[in-house]
Amino acid sequence: MSQNSNARLATLDAARGVAALLVIVFHMRSYGHIKFETFAGTDFFSKGYLAVDFFFLLSGFVITMCYEDKLISGRMSLSQFFALRGIRLYPLYLLGTLFGILGALWLNPEIVGNAYLLA
Repeated sequence: MSQNSNARLATLDAARGVAALLVIVFHMRSYGHIKFETFAGTDFFSKGYLAVDFFFLLSGFVITMCYEDKLISGRMSLSQFFALRGIRLYPLYLLGTLFGILGALWLNPEIVGNAYLLA
């Protein structure tokens, strides 16, 4: 990959980061943790769910740019590709699950003893 391609991927990574932050703000706003006034007559953050689509679109493009040559040339097998993706994503998945559980317990401590969690 050329230096120009790396600069373009850095720009796309930055756009992915902005999209991820918009999703976080959308969720914090929808749960009432942050209040925003309308911006130029539009409630901009009410459409934060669209940032998820944008993030996945950019991610697919970036992953294709990074791995396409290796997969086509045979330097990487499909199983190696999936193993690398799993190694990269699974720890974050576990951490997010842990934070989700802890956040739910912190916001709703009364759910600890409820029977519906045991079913």
